This record gives sequence, C-alpha cells and structure tokens, in this order.
Amino acid sequence: MSRVLVIGGGVGGVSAIIGLRRVNKSAEITLVEPKEYSELVWGAYRAPFDESVAKSSLCPLAPLCEKHNVKHVRKLVTELTDEKAVLEHGESIDFDVCVVATGATTQWPVLGRGPPQAYGAKDDTIEGRLQKLKEEGKRILDAGTVLIVGGGLVGVEVAGDVAGYAKKAGKDIDVTLVHSGKHLCPEMDKEGAAMVKSQLEGHGVRVILNEKAKQNKNGMWTLETSGKTVKAEEVILTVGMDACNSFMKNCVGSNCLNDRGWVDTDEYFRVRGSSCIFSIGDCCTTLPNNAKDIMQNIQIIGHNIHLTLETIAAGEDTDAIKNLKMVQLGPPVYVATTGPYSGVMHSPLLNTKRIVP
Repeated sequence: MSRVLVIGGGVGGVSAIIGLRRVNKSAEITLVEPKEYSELVWGAYRAPFDESVAKSSLCPLAPLCEKHNVKHVRKLVTELTDEKAVLEHGESIDFDVCVVATGATTQWPVLGRGPPQAYGAKDDTIEGRLQKLKEEGKRILDAGTVLIVGGGLVGVEVAGDVAGYAKKAGKDIDVTLVHSGKHLCPEMDKEGAAMVKSQLEGHGVRVILNEKAKQNKNGMWTLETSGKTVKAEEVILTVGMDACNSFMKNCVGSNCLNDRGWVDTDEYFRVRGSSCIFSIGDCCTTLPNNAKDIMQNIQIIGHNIHLTLETIAAGEDTDAIKNLKMVQLGPPVYVATTGPYSGVMHSPLLNTKRIVP
C-alpha cells in the first residue's frame, strides 16, 4: 500500500488530503498535526474580538480524518529525510510521498500561526484555543492605547478591528498604526492603499507612514526618524513572517530551503532536490500567502502526488515523471478589511469598497 505523510493540518495540508483522495482512495495517509483542529488563519485577526468568528474559524480534524480514512498523529516532526519523518521522543514514520504544509509564524502569537512549540498544551484543543483568543481580545480592548507596528494587510485588519470592536463595546481606545513604507498594504497600488488609509482614519485610527517604531531601553516605543514617543499600553507586532520548517534544515541536501528559509519548490509543488517531497501553503515559495490559490490547486497537487505514487509502485524513476501538472495562479486579488463593516478590495482591474467585507 502506498504511504503518504502530510505534515501540518492547516489549509494547505487539508487541501492536499482532499485533492489526493479525489484521485486515490487506497493510499495510506497519515497526518501529523499536534492540534485537534484546523484553523482558518484569515479569521484569526478578528477572532480575539468576535467569538462567532473564533468559533467558525476552528474546524475539528476528527471528522475530516474519518471521512477520508486518514490516521491523525498528534505529535511534532523534529527531522525529515527522503524516506521518513522523525517525531518527538524518537518515533518515526516511513513514507513514499511526503507533503510539508506547516505554514508560517507571525510575531503576534495569538494569531495561531507558528510552530506548535509556541502554544501551551491547552491550545491544542478547540476549547483551549477559544479561551486564549477571548483572553487576548479582552486584554487589548481593556487597554487605553494600542500600537500596531506594520501596515501590511495583517496590520491594517488588526488596527481596523481593534478600533471597530472597541467602539462596539463602548470603549475609548487610542489606536496608532505605524508603517515604514510610503503607503499601507504594499500588495495594493497607491489608489487602493489611499482608500484603506482613509477608512482607517475614519474609524479613528492614527496612521503614521515612513516611520519605524522601536522599543528603547526603558520599554518605551519611539519613532526612529522623529524621535517622538508613542503611547502604548499594548503593542501588536505585525511585521514579517517566517516559515515553520526547522525540521527540514538537514533534509534532501542544502538546496531544500532558500536563503530566506522558505521551502524551495518548483512549479509542480515538489521540493527542490527531492522528487517525493511536496510542499504547499505559505511555508514554501510556489504559492503566495493566499488561500484562494491553494484551494484552486487542490486537484493539481492531488494529481501530482498520485502520479508520483504510481511511478514508485511501478519501480520507475521519479525524477523523470511525465504528465505532472503545473501550479495554476489566477490574477492577484487582495482584500483588506478595515473594521467589522468596511474594507477595500484590490484587483488588477479596480479598487472597490463595495464588495467587502
């Protein structure tokens, strides 16, 4: 029986499982994911402030695994080779094909994106995760001043939600968003970014551009250029992301990770240097941080894994597989919500505030 190992139970890992099962009903699939749930991470930015969003963002893995005949192992992978994954406490799982879908980490731990080691034991359950989100939201909304550092899509959405949900709760919070660039949301053009800025300021968010906020020795946050102090009882860092793949540093040679630490993949989702290890999601270089692109490629990654399994079963060379399908990318579309009831959508054709949230 063909053996497939999927590391990571987020959108990427779940997509790989569903895609493979559509074309292969018999492969033995093992999912290694410490948590009992899969989290829709785009909801995590609002989840601390809205319990209904938090609940709808958490999907138990047990029904999915039962439906698709998947064995769920709730442990961590500590090392990966071309043939097996080593787990914590020295256990190991052999495989014919492996899919790495471990995602990326942010500097705001509550977002739920990051290595499982960053979570407490309670966060591995849905109940524990909901409690942590609730506590984080209350802590932020109880503050008088909140500083968000980083004005990309994540920082913009967090700033809008803090201001919006504070207003809904009848609380007066001074929200400041500091961004080092000339305009917010670098993924958008200037027109779309200007619309985002206007909406945030309309909600009472103070937006500071072309500045970097840094913490000094006294714990105060100051602006690098002007030297002015920014009052902040709570600080939320939304600058940058790092792939969760430390277990791959010794995997399939030195070309497995690129110079920024992301899993280097080709146009077929295969990890460079290996014909039997695939990667999907925002831990790798093939797809951007975009769930839309992941989901529209479900069929493709399922086909490529299945074809690789057939080649291995036939005893043929996996480096010379033909008929693999290439990643399909649609036109880039970005949405930045600026509070519970407003937002901006950017596409190559237009910027609009009428389609979201």
